[in-house]
Amino acid sequence: MKTTKPLTLLVVLAIASLFFGCKKKEERFIEGTWKRVKIESRVGSSSWQDITEECNLDDTEEYTESGNWTFYDGTNQCNAGNGIMTGTWEFAADNSKIIYKYTGIASEYESTIESIEKKKLVLTFSSGDLQGTQFKYTYEKK
Repeated sequence: MKTTKPLTLLVVLAIASLFFGCKKKEERFIEGTWKRVKIESRVGSSSWQDITEECNLDDTEEYTESGNWTFYDGTNQCNAGNGIMTGTWEFAADNSKIIYKYTGIASEYESTIESIEKKKLVLTFSSGDLQGTQFKYTYEKK
């Protein structure tokens, strides 16, 4: 009987860790393709201003489970270019931020997750300028 109690305790702990120790993939919602639907900006703590242009509305971002990330600028590009940017992504700060590493660029870039749901994603980030300009991107899942 003495060996039964420790064994039972181990089984209970193992089952509990399955329920409480890991987040399910379904709770993250980030994997998949997201279409940009709104861009806002603000300086410092001022109110958010909608700066969305028609050329932003066919932009998409794709997040894979393996950590790859691709930005597609769409056919209606605001600035001429090849229209595709790639890299990797990972969650940070207890899943409240996303860290991007772009292919061919040595630096990392960070976005804060304002909200993430099955069909809606809102990210904010700082431009890094002296005025404290921030951007807010809103996406819908395709």
